[in-house]
Amino acid sequence: MNILFYPKRWQGLLDLAKARMQLYAAVEDAFPRLEVAIDGRCSKVLHEVIAYYKI
Repeated sequence: MNILFYPKRWQGLLDLAKARMQLYAAVEDAFPRLEVAIDGRCSKVLHEVIAYYKI
């Protein structure tokens, strides 16, 4: 994903979300099913990161 297209603040948010998902994949579930990953963990990570950036 080319995040240079996005403004700086969004780049940081997306980098953090990507790192959190990579950590989850490495530690918890290396091969999550697509529908579970997108509707479950990916959504949770994005909401956590957005909440972090709202502070």
